[in-house]
Amino acid sequence: MGNVIIFIMTLFHKRLVIVIMAVFALAVLSVGLLYDFWPRPYFLNELTMQGTDDSGKVIWINFQAIRSQTIINYDHYYTATVKYDGQIFRQMTQFSKFSDSIVPQGLLKSFNNYKNTEQAEEEYNLAFTIDGHELSIEIPTIQADFLAKSNYRYVRYIGVGSFKGTIDQKSIRGNVKADVIMSSDGKQATISRGVKYSGQSISLWDEMNNYYQIDVSEVAPNNTGYSSHQWALYKSAASGEMRKLRQMNIARTTSSLIITLPELNDTKISLTQFSALPADTNNQSGLATGVITDTTDQRNIAGEYQFYNN
Repeated sequence: MGNVIIFIMTLFHKRLVIVIMAVFALAVLSVGLLYDFWPRPYFLNELTMQGTDDSGKVIWINFQAIRSQTIINYDHYYTATVKYDGQIFRQMTQFSKFSDSIVPQGLLKSFNNYKNTEQAEEEYNLAFTIDGHELSIEIPTIQADFLAKSNYRYVRYIGVGSFKGTIDQKSIRGNVKADVIMSSDGKQATISRGVKYSGQSISLWDEMNNYYQIDVSEVAPNNTGYSSHQWALYKSAASGEMRKLRQMNIARTTSSLIITLPELNDTKISLTQFSALPADTNNQSGLATGVITDTTDQRNIAGEYQFYNN
């Protein structure tokens, strides 16, 4: 009789262990599925600057602050890239924090962003150190010039203005673009893993400080949020006129990129000189120079390009 009871108890415990393990595995699977499919907030503040120092040396600066929610915290990714005096510097800081607010940590030494929601404008003050070089940037006022995309889960706006600052105590100044994304669902803002896509994003200023941006993406239909699109932006430095364009013709060869904008009186941008910057695998990023021809005249133009192919 005792052996029977021991056998029954042993069998009961084994089945109990199996049940507990099954419940645990189901819980882990449920958390994983919840993590994959539940909308998670995503935020991006990107500042792209192009200017000169007092001696006329060209400087190009890009600062990105990405915050992406995990189950509990936000993963923060801060990246700074600088091209100056024939050299390229790049540094990244990554950490987790309970808040999505941008905070000084790693390469970022200080950061302030003042928003005036009534006027749809903001100010930036930041300082960072990259490869031993100290940079301080002040952006007095930049407006939300273009609403690139807006729905109940995703807002992206782009503003263009001017900046001033220092690099290793040398004065610098020039043009700046602020690109801001606020999304309650990161899938609206990013490409899903494994999805095929290609495209190009180009930001340029001409000699008269007019701004041009071209953004083209071809995304496979199985992507969950981010969709294919094609648009261009234009802002006149003299009049402040802003236009969002839908039509463009792009011809790309191994040595040139020619963009025609029919809605802007067939303005033609010819980029012929490219210098690469660090980029992810299958992507190309760098600076480009060329000429722009419109109804006024022909003048120099320069800026940043990113080519995607995955």
